[in-house]
Amino acid sequence: MGRIDQANSEAVTRMIDSDPVWVDVRPAIEVVPGMDKYKIFHAGLPDLWESICKLQSYTLTEVHAKKN
Repeated sequence: MGRIDQANSEAVTRMIDSDPVWVDVRPAIEVVPGMDKYKIFHAGLPDLWESICKLQSYTLTEVHAKKN
C-alpha cells in the first residue's frame, strides 16, 4: 500500500473511530464573510441566475415565496 493510500486509510479510521460533538451552531449570515440575506451559497461553482438549471431556479423561487 502506497503512502497516500495509507494516509487515506488512517484518515478514514480516525473519522469512523471519532465521537463528534456540536461545539456551536449559528446562522451562516453571522459567520460567513460577505453573506447577506440576498445571497445563495451552494456547493457548486459560482453561477449566474440565468444559467442555473430550471429545477434549481424553481426550487429557490418556491422557497423564497414561502418565506415571504
